[in-house]
Amino acid sequence: MRQLINKVENYCVQQQLLVRGGRVLVALSGGADSVCLVHMLKQLQPKWNLQLAAAHLHHGLRGADADADAAFARKLCQTLDIPFYEKKADVAAFARQQNCSVETAGRGLRYEFFYEAARNFAAETGVAADEIERQDTPAKTAADVRIATAHHKNDQAETVLMHMLRGSGSRGLAGIPPKRDNIIRPLLCLTREEIETYLQQNGISFRTDSTNLCSDVTRNRVRLELIPKLKQDYNPEIVETLCRTAEIMRQQQTDIDKQAQQFIQNHVKQEKNGWHVAAAELLAQGMTIGHAVLCHMAGSALEWGHVQAIWRILEKNETGCQMDLPHGMTAALSYGILTVGRREKTISGFSYILRPGETCLLPEIGYAAGVDWAVEQDKRQESVHIMPYHGEPIVIRSRQPGDRIRTGGRLQRVKQMMIDAKIPRELREKIPVVEVGGDIVWVCGLRHADTPHDGTQMIKIWIKEKSTCIRI
Repeated sequence: MRQLINKVENYCVQQQLLVRGGRVLVALSGGADSVCLVHMLKQLQPKWNLQLAAAHLHHGLRGADADADAAFARKLCQTLDIPFYEKKADVAAFARQQNCSVETAGRGLRYEFFYEAARNFAAETGVAADEIERQDTPAKTAADVRIATAHHKNDQAETVLMHMLRGSGSRGLAGIPPKRDNIIRPLLCLTREEIETYLQQNGISFRTDSTNLCSDVTRNRVRLELIPKLKQDYNPEIVETLCRTAEIMRQQQTDIDKQAQQFIQNHVKQEKNGWHVAAAELLAQGMTIGHAVLCHMAGSALEWGHVQAIWRILEKNETGCQMDLPHGMTAALSYGILTVGRREKTISGFSYILRPGETCLLPEIGYAAGVDWAVEQDKRQESVHIMPYHGEPIVIRSRQPGDRIRTGGRLQRVKQMMIDAKIPRELREKIPVVEVGGDIVWVCGLRHADTPHDGTQMIKIWIKEKSTCIRI
């Protein structure tokens, strides 16, 4: 049916999915959708001067059926005369290792393999190695190496419904994008029925995954139960309606993202411990744009519920409020600044004893410390404390309840000193305290104790980040 091929080609032109003379790697499972995709791209190959290849990941889950799927995909590529990349993975073991569902593990391993196969395809077809990048999320290949997946309108409808059931915002309701980085989806303009019609009328065989017929997975239940019910009792064109909703939401989300990006450039700063933004400035943008900003800061899509919870923290405006986010991230408010960064492990207490001439590592906080005899030109500075020494043990430790330091002629509580300096709660345990002869003489980077020169030989105590310490 040339009409359907033309429909797909027009969609590719409209969405800028293909590059003339470019390279396309098809994610080929052997099922109806991916088989249709590879056949259609083969039909378009001469006109677009495409270089085609396909990749198949054996999930190690369905025994002989999975072996047959791989053999089918391999033979199909031989028939179509296109390169074929394949790999076998233990998805179940990976799911146990990552403590996630088999579906999530399978998706992660699939895309990791597709990127690997695309890099090999690029290298074998003449793309320079330095053009091929690998990033954590997502990986990228050279600009003209596209990874084509076979998502179609019914997949789009299922995705929109699932996000709707979870209470997603416009980002979730926008569904599956036609293009994301170098991932393209040329069949998003076709329904499952159109795909099956194309295969049937052209006498093209394909494999059927029996797990797609099981109703014990949420997406399968949406596909097998919910959508047929909606189509029968409420709207015969429910798939088209949901796809149209996704397109409208995607256009709205594009506008939102543009405004969010402008705000990020002007107001969001990245530092070592994460992304920072003034709470008042983010609140002024409203939750819709705020959602896009927070997704950027978290490095992944956040559900609307996460945004609502963060918004309550911002409105409450209490230093120390924080919440966990997906993928090991956390959001914390401290003195009017919201920080979104990697969740850090709780630091256990530490204590190290030194004498002049000795050094040690402080692995709990990534620092190194040492004690030397001072010379006349040595001066106190942020990373060095100089004082008279009478032979007492020098203890470098973490802060403890009740710690006080005599500075400025009076005793001051270390905790209150940190609060006054607006040091975030999660960073306070990382600040080393130096105790000599039972007295705190230095809170590193914050206060030096009153220790006047009494004619005794002087020592200098230094504490530095390991990366800045040449001596260790």
